[in-house]
Amino acid sequence: ISPDRVLFDLSPLPSRPSHTDHNESDIFDLQKVIPFAEDVDLSSAASLVRFLLDDRVDVKLVKGQYLVELQRKEKTWLRRQEVPSHGFVTREEVERWTPAHGNCKIISVSHVWETREHPDPLGFQRDQLLEILAEKGFQPDNCWFFIDFMS
Repeated sequence: ISPDRVLFDLSPLPSRPSHTDHNESDIFDLQKVIPFAEDVDLSSAASLVRFLLDDRVDVKLVKGQYLVELQRKEKTWLRRQEVPSHGFVTREEVERWTPAHGNCKIISVSHVWETREHPDPLGFQRDQLLEILAEKGFQPDNCWFFIDFMS
């Protein structure tokens, strides 16, 4: 997504020290992982919807309201296999999605994992994300998220 399409950047947030070592080999080329990625234009809503609905793509968007539920229950992010179905955006919801109608914003979250075992073991990143949404005036029930560990 082009920089002018980014809603907000979480990188300046203070974070806890990371125990994860990253190097250049950790960075991958999207086209090597998804060979047809060159056909995807993330600045186009129609292209993004086609990508998310493509049977070759195994991505599930997480509902913002589910993140609020996790926070309320004092639970950390779950692995994708453990997320209940109501935590994910349905295929039908994606098919109906258009940014022009002012419905859900799709937000990709990228952050340093706090431990090797879990990206956010104490819920710090989850809480910061929801706090920033509130500050920016976004309602969690109008946001869908790509979060690597969960999506």
